[in-house]
Amino acid sequence: MSWRRETAPKELLSLADAAAESCRAAARYFREPSEPAAVSTKSRSRALLDAVAALKAVLKARPASPEREDWLAVSKSLAELGESAGRAVAQAKLYEVSRQPRLIAMAQALKEAAEELAAALRRGLSAERLALAKRLASSAVEAARRARGDSLAGAGVVEGLKDQEIVRRLHEAAGAVHDAADRLAEVLSVR
Repeated sequence: MSWRRETAPKELLSLADAAAESCRAAARYFREPSEPAAVSTKSRSRALLDAVAALKAVLKARPASPEREDWLAVSKSLAELGESAGRAVAQAKLYEVSRQPRLIAMAQALKEAAEELAAALRRGLSAERLALAKRLASSAVEAARRARGDSLAGAGVVEGLKDQEIVRRLHEAAGAVHDAADRLAEVLSVR
């Protein structure tokens, strides 16, 4: 099956869905921090790892090809997206960070970007979908910049460092969206 001519492999679609679900769970946690929301995010991270393992098994059985390399690159970015969102929640829970509008905005933008990437893979790649995913990720990056500034001007150094660690994780996730969208745009341009 040629990825450049046909749809993405179902395992890649499952990985994209798992990454989007991980980001949804993270957004829920940042909106309403709670133990059940943290547990939900952790279970989504496990599902993400399962999806990565399934895709790797499929790719291992295939001969080396440009399509295989594309799948690997996109899967790496999708895995990083979901893992970074999960790590941000784990850090927020560990540091007992309360609801913060900037973190909520970042997590929401990441959720929407991840959903758009998954939709692009499911419904067919288009420049518009990929551009929207990148714009959403860029809004998360912008929220990260504002959050970093807020954390430095905040009440205490320790709280500021905690916030910055969470922001860093969410920023990594936004970078993963950009990487996946860029690689998918390369695939789209070759079609």
